[in-house]
Amino acid sequence: MNSRTAEWVNKAEQNYGAASILLAHGALYDDLVCNQAQQCGEKYMKAYLEEQNQTIQRTHDLVVLLSEAIKLDPSFATIAVPLAIINRFAVDIRYPGDYAQAGEAQQSFQQVTTIRTFLRSLLGI
Repeated sequence: MNSRTAEWVNKAEQNYGAASILLAHGALYDDLVCNQAQQCGEKYMKAYLEEQNQTIQRTHDLVVLLSEAIKLDPSFATIAVPLAIINRFAVDIRYPGDYAQAGEAQQSFQQVTTIRTFLRSLLGI
């Protein structure tokens, strides 16, 4: 794994850890759990693309990142649904007017765990 990929993975793990801690503290932090889950998925996707020597787009859109990754490895289709589920939590959830609904924090964490497991396996970690 190259050093830039390792940096993406480190940042993704920070987001994953934050989501885990916040999830344990209840509904008050649901928006943050969802956002941290999305950020973890985004950074793992970028880690994979970095490892494949691809240009990393400045985007939060997991569907865009998926379209790039799937060109390199069709097995990314297996995480298309989890990526789509957490995709909406990149930006708007951080502002008034958009809130996580009941159960979305737990669901987001479960989805990002699936994404994380898949990508860690591809990255050999």
